[in-house]
Amino acid sequence: METKINPSKSAMQYGVFFGLIMILELVISYVFNIDATTNKSYGIIINFLNFLILPILFIYLGCVNYRDKINNGYISFGECLKIGVLICVLAALVYGIFGAIFNALVPEFMEEILRKYCSLKRFHLPPLIQPDQWKI
Repeated sequence: METKINPSKSAMQYGVFFGLIMILELVISYVFNIDATTNKSYGIIINFLNFLILPILFIYLGCVNYRDKINNGYISFGECLKIGVLICVLAALVYGIFGAIFNALVPEFMEEILRKYCSLKRFHLPPLIQPDQWKI
């Protein structure tokens, strides 16, 4: 009987690493008070990295790692798809857990983001509710 090798081992390490990189981006932007809405080039770079470059890079690295080091040079499309989905889900989970902890420790961060967002949207769309009605 042949043993089935699970692709989650490769996905776990790259998914957690991807999540840690996103956490590092958030902490750096908070510490240095860099706002993506006022600093357009920073916002474009961060969005380009988080939504295009880093997911493709980590999915590629996870698939190559699984193929070369875990599965002896073979990978199917289904296994690669599983690895890619797991990497992105784990990264989102790590980032989401950190975001919840960060908002609990620093509640003024979310209030500041909502205030900036509301002031930006006043110029574009009529507000449905006033900012003083938003409860966090």
